[in-house]
Amino acid sequence: MKTFFLTLASFLVTLHLLGQDRTTPKYMFMNGFDFQLENIDKLKYVGHFNIYIPVSESKKWGFNVGLLKLNNLNNDSIARYQQDNVLSNPLDHLVVGSSYNKQYNKYTTKTSVSTYSAYFQVLRKIIFTSDVSLSVHGHAELLISKISSATTIDTIATRTVLIENEAQIPSSTTIIPYLVKYKGSNYSSAAGNFGLGLTLDYNYNKKFSLFAQGTAGWSLEHPSNASMGNIGYDGYQKNWFYLFRTYFQYNTSSSANTQLLIGTDFRGILGQVPLNSIYLGVNLDIENITNLITK
Repeated sequence: MKTFFLTLASFLVTLHLLGQDRTTPKYMFMNGFDFQLENIDKLKYVGHFNIYIPVSESKKWGFNVGLLKLNNLNNDSIARYQQDNVLSNPLDHLVVGSSYNKQYNKYTTKTSVSTYSAYFQVLRKIIFTSDVSLSVHGHAELLISKISSATTIDTIATRTVLIENEAQIPSSTTIIPYLVKYKGSNYSSAAGNFGLGLTLDYNYNKKFSLFAQGTAGWSLEHPSNASMGNIGYDGYQKNWFYLFRTYFQYNTSSSANTQLLIGTDFRGILGQVPLNSIYLGVNLDIENITNLITK
């Protein structure tokens, strides 16, 4: 709850400053997909809504507000092997003369993460020319993570064990009635991220533009890694976070009604597995869409 109110306060301050600014903002409404090179057939939707008021020659301050939905490429997969004692029949009661199965099993756990980011940034100009600007920015973000984890079990070898005396009867803690071949779970978490960073905005010949940011700061209530190394739900922690975000835009026409966009997003918590995404999309300028509708 504290995270929500801190982020909401940042949002309200940013909206107030946006209302005082007279510079024409740049609107983005990007729809596309992100993908994995090894699984090119598994495309997932990416959406980005953004209002960006850049710094200028006469203006020291700028603002950047947006909503971004991403799927992360690092579908974390971890395999482990172990021996399991499994009853031949779940209703069996082991006594001398009965039998059970000793199995050598492979456990494969895969974890995937989708993130929903609401971010608010205030920019302060450092360098400005006709083609490039460099600014320092303050960053406030509400990050919602949806974590899906699935474990599959493959039996590599099985041996039937006949109990010949009481000493061979396994204890109740070392034998299971049956083996579940698939286990799945889904979790959601919300974290507040607050930090500082640098923003690079480069424009070339009104055709190409590059927007790049690096941010570092403090993350509140983020999910910690699970004991197996996968991203999981083993509790919440406070720690340092980092974020590197870029997108390259190509204007398809001189009027710049539509842009092709290639973006990358690389973020992480210090000491944990990072999340990353590569996506391709089409940006429809909201201002131009509004003009077309009202004409």
